Amino acid sequence: MSHLDPLPAELAAVRSQSQAAHAIARLTTDSLLSRLERARSLLAEPSHASPAQDLVAIDTFLREANQDQAKAYKEWGNAVAKLQKSVDRKYGAPASAPFPPAPPKPNPNPTLNLHPSLRGLHQQQHHHPRTSRTNAEASPEIPFSHPETTRALHETIAAHLARIGAFDSLETFLSESGLPAPAASDLSPAVLAGLRDLHAIVGELNRGRCDRAIEWVQQRRRRVQGKDNVEAEELLFQLRKEDYIRLVLRRPRARTDDGPDDDGRGEAMDVEPTVPAGDRPRRKSSLASTASSILDPPSTAARRPDPHTQAALTYGGEHFRPFLSDPARATEIYALLTSALYPLHHRHDDDASSSESENPYATLYRPYRQPGESPSASLFTRAYLETLDLAHESPLTVVTDVGSTGALAKIMKVRAVMKEKKTEWSAVGELPVEIPLPTRYRYHSVFACPVSKEQATELNPPMLLPCGHVIARESLMRLARGTPTLKCPYCPVVSHFNACVRVRF
Repeated sequence: MSHLDPLPAELAAVRSQSQAAHAIARLTTDSLLSRLERARSLLAEPSHASPAQDLVAIDTFLREANQDQAKAYKEWGNAVAKLQKSVDRKYGAPASAPFPPAPPKPNPNPTLNLHPSLRGLHQQQHHHPRTSRTNAEASPEIPFSHPETTRALHETIAAHLARIGAFDSLETFLSESGLPAPAASDLSPAVLAGLRDLHAIVGELNRGRCDRAIEWVQQRRRRVQGKDNVEAEELLFQLRKEDYIRLVLRRPRARTDDGPDDDGRGEAMDVEPTVPAGDRPRRKSSLASTASSILDPPSTAARRPDPHTQAALTYGGEHFRPFLSDPARATEIYALLTSALYPLHHRHDDDASSSESENPYATLYRPYRQPGESPSASLFTRAYLETLDLAHESPLTVVTDVGSTGALAKIMKVRAVMKEKKTEWSAVGELPVEIPLPTRYRYHSVFACPVSKEQATELNPPMLLPCGHVIARESLMRLARGTPTLKCPYCPVVSHFNACVRVRF
């Protein structure tokens, strides 16, 4: 991995060279002190007749030691320089300020610090219309200095606080920012009340209670039709599935250690089973009857299943029946009902593989045993926000994520280049460079014609040739040249113009 990220290896080299240079310096100093002390002791003796030889030996030692020490410090400096180049290559130079600095506060009476003979000239220049206009044009505009942009920024922040459920922070922000009562479309009183209700329902979902969410989805199914009704049916199935699994997880499980049994949320196991309220038919479902007959055959009538398993199977038989028309859901429903026949093991079991081998349906319960957000919370939040005409992602979150992934750095670089070349970008609604976006923020499919290199539009849509290649309509017409046939630009197939079909993403 050193060829992908050389910084760790180069940092270790700098540390090693630094330690080596300091070690050489300490050894040289200690050796020089010992040599000087020995030479002083020899010079103090009367019988010593050749002090010059000792001084020559010390001088030779100093020259060699200086060379070794200079070489060590040079290698240390080269390692530091190499590390600096790698850091600059990876992270780039420090970004310049994206906004101009705030102007200094104006002096209410600037003529007080001037000489009396210059005060009149200053007043004439200050009140001259041409000079005032030139100064106004030269001073850069401060971002969010206009009242309308400031208000838009505050409304965006307030809407974000409401979307994430920080209502106490929202009230504090509205009072401190001086914004009036929320009246914007994204934060009207009706939307604010809906967001409060949404977070209350999601809070119950995260605590393992699906009653309010199921009731909301059932009311929505009565009002919507078509595609929205299909989405509401899928959400209802996921909520029923989660409610059923919560019932199964409340039953006593096989102990694999000395610890107490608990359910997926850590609640006590000695509670009576409760079946969530819903639109239950009076006649017992055939699914529940079949499951009851399997668990309670006539020969073993005394060995009835535990109340939690019986309540879960009864709930599944009553509420999964409307979803059996879908083959994919029917397979999943059969797996859910069959999974209740297997024992549940403690989630803190050290040998998780052995537990899953004993219960082949353990993977169905794994997402619901994790503490935190409910697996159905995200799907329910998306559906609820659609009824409020709000996007699933907060605009402030999208802008922050896109800017932090490199968009802001690219825009600042293009801005600096355009400023240096004294050019301007005149296109409205477009950027002069391509901005990389995360996959979840690519809302629209874009097709670029391989012939003309232009993006497809409604007036110039992509067209599929019989050979399978796709080009834009304008390129198709240019290749046809007024004739009913044309040759594909990428293969030798000759196609008829009327055989080309428009492609819709």
